[in-house]
Order: sequence, then C-alpha cells, then structure tokens
Amino acid sequence: MCSSRFVGVVLLIVGLVGVTWGNPVRKTNKDSIYSLPTTETNQVETTTTELLGVNWGKAAEATPTNRIESTTAIIPTTTELSEEVKCQAAWQKFLIDFNVRYHCDCEKIKRRGIFCENLKKIQQHNLQHELGKVSHRERVNQWSDLTFEEWKKSQRPIPAPEPSKRTTTERTKEDRNTSKCKAAWEKFLTDYGNTYATKFEADRRQNIFCENLRKIEEHNTEYELGKVSYKKRINQWSDLTFEEWKKSQRPAVRQ
Repeated sequence: MCSSRFVGVVLLIVGLVGVTWGNPVRKTNKDSIYSLPTTETNQVETTTTELLGVNWGKAAEATPTNRIESTTAIIPTTTELSEEVKCQAAWQKFLIDFNVRYHCDCEKIKRRGIFCENLKKIQQHNLQHELGKVSHRERVNQWSDLTFEEWKKSQRPIPAPEPSKRTTTERTKEDRNTSKCKAAWEKFLTDYGNTYATKFEADRRQNIFCENLRKIEEHNTEYELGKVSYKKRINQWSDLTFEEWKKSQRPAVRQ
C-alpha cells in the first residue's frame, strides 16, 4: 500500500515537472529591454529622431519660419516709408518753387538722392534748434539739390575782368578819331544832302563812312611818303561799301 502511494507521488511530481518544462519561460522587465517589440513610445521617439535627422541633414532648405524672416527683412520699416513720403513731397515742392529742370532722368534721380540727404540733415539740425543747442534754423533753398562741394563752387565770386591793357594815349587817339569821324560825317550829309529812311540805316551808313574815312587817311599817308601817286578824298559814294559802289558803277541795261 505504501509502495503504491510512493509511486503515485513520484508520478505526480514527474507530471508537474513536465508541465513546467513545457511552458515558455517568462522574462523579467529587466531582460525584456532588448527583446520586447517596439512600443508606441519607442515609435514616437524614433519618428521624432528621424524628423530631427531630416532637418539637420537638410539645413539648406528654408523652413517656413526662415522664409517668413527672410521676407520680413526686405520690407521697409514704417519710419523709412514715412521719410520717403516726406522727401517726395518736399522734392515736388522744390521743383515747383525754384522751377528746376534736368537734362536727363539719370541726373534727376541723382539730384533727388542728394536733395533727400540734405533734407534729412536740415531736419536733424532743426531738431537741435528746438532743443536749444543751435541758434538758427535751416530750410530748403535753391541749392538743396547740390552737394556741399558743389555749393562751395557756386559761391565763389566771379573774377573781375582784367583792366584794359590799352594805354591812355591809345584811348585818346580813338576818342580823337571818333570826334573827327563825327565832324566829317555831318559835313558829308550837308555837302551831298543824303538822308536815310530809318535811324538804323543812318547809323549803319555812318559806320561805313567812318571805315572809308580811315582807309582814305591811311592812303593819303602813303601818298605823303611817296609810296602812291595820288590822293583820295570824300565823295558822294563814301557811305557805300566797295561792293555797293561797284554795283552803282555798272552801266544800266537798255530795255
């Protein structure tokens, strides 16, 4: 009876051991770090890492934030826009007030840039005046489209003309010749009774007469020196040019 019980216990023990060996061994959490399948947490971390890797690997690509910052950098500020509006208004008024014209668009653009720079300096100076730091105000004037160097050149006094190099004797001789010509002209008008339609024509004929008188005197000086055989004198043609005199000597064409 005892032997039967002993055998039954042994069989029971063997059966229990067999069941244990047939089941898989359960691992602890510590061992499962390397063997467990990827969890949602691991998947999120992997995805985040991959995204960061993509961003690091593609630094040349502009992100939406970078694109916004780049666009913002080229937009003028409100202050710059305000200054541009003020300059344009002052520039238009300057052109009208001083009736300024330029020979080409490139020159006009250049002068506008100089004007705006000068306007900014004027405004800064007047701000100092309001603060009591300077005693006078400045304003736009006819030189506001010039640089300081150009303005300095425009303010240089015009050199006075050189005094006449003619001597007193030369001036006296000319005055004497003028007086002599005037007296000879009046005698010519009396002797030959010449009259002219207008004062302009009379003055023109007087100038021709005086030139002919000068040539007559020069010729007679040559005569006195024995260089020519005859003298000349005033006659009815002394108020004509040589060409006019030649025409007057042509014989009239018979009809």
